[in-house]
Amino acid sequence: FLEKNIAVLDSNEDVVCSQGLISHYGPWGDEFEKKITDSIIIKLYKKFRRSFRPFVNSGTSGTFEQRVKTILRKTAYYHVYGVFRTNSLYQKTVREFFCWDWATVLTILKKGNFNLINEVLIELNTSGASDPSITLFTQLKIQKAHKNEYLLPYSSFTIWCALKNFDYFLWLNCIMGVSSILISIISSIKKN
Repeated sequence: FLEKNIAVLDSNEDVVCSQGLISHYGPWGDEFEKKITDSIIIKLYKKFRRSFRPFVNSGTSGTFEQRVKTILRKTAYYHVYGVFRTNSLYQKTVREFFCWDWATVLTILKKGNFNLINEVLIELNTSGASDPSITLFTQLKIQKAHKNEYLLPYSSFTIWCALKNFDYFLWLNCIMGVSSILISIISSIKKN
């Protein structure tokens, strides 16, 4: 595990996290696999989860926007089990609210790419704090969630995204957006 991931980090300066595929075992290891005995509703639920919240990790590269899109849509946030560059982790861990792992991953993602070695390097037991049989309210209590998170579980994460990335949204809208508009206007004027 360490040898393979460190080799990736040593050979790729733009990679800030490396990890292998994760194999699941335990009571929920096959949670989203199709079964003949599944009802239509369960089949639809499993299809939805496999598409929108899969039980997998993914590597990602490209622009910050592309990396974020990949991580938000195609991962189970198991990157916290990866091997990170020390400087990318330094004072980057967020533990202020429910979904702290998502916030930490997105914060580190600003620093570079995440590599995924196409080989199982971790076996993860599906029981414990992330056990799907544990209710959301129990998870919120374990993580000492804010009161608003009992009604809107991801609200603190959403607010954090907006505030902690305000500089990015400002840059995207004011600098990139306005400059694109100005370039379009100037191009239109020149054509006429």
